[in-house]
Amino acid sequence: MPFDIGFIELCILLVVALIVLGPDKFPVAARQLSKWFGGIRRNVNSLTSEFNRELEMDELRRQVDAQKQQLKAAVFLGENENENENESVNTHEKAPTDAALTTSAKTDLATSSAFKNEQ
Repeated sequence: MPFDIGFIELCILLVVALIVLGPDKFPVAARQLSKWFGGIRRNVNSLTSEFNRELEMDELRRQVDAQKQQLKAAVFLGENENENENESVNTHEKAPTDAALTTSAKTDLATSSAFKNEQ
C-alpha cells in the first residue's frame, strides 16, 4: 500500500469513518473516495507512462545522434581514402608512363643506332 497502512489500521479507519459519517453517508463517501483515488491513480499512471516515453525518446535521440556522428566519420574517412586512392592512382599512372618513356627511349636509341649502322 502507498502509505504503509496495514490491514488492522485500515479496518480501524473504516470503523471510525462509519461512526463519524453514519450508515447513510458512509457508502456515498466511500464511492466518492474511490473515484478520487481512481482518478489520482490514472493521472499518476498517465504521467509515469509519459515520463517513460520521454526517456525512451531521449535515448533514441542519443542513439540517432551517435549514429549520425559515426556515419559522418565513416563518410569523412571514405572521402580521405578516395583522395588517397586517387593520389596513388595518379602516382601509379605516372610510373608506368615513365617506364614507357624509358622503353620507348631505348627503342628509339636502338632504332637510331641501327639506322646509323646501315648508313
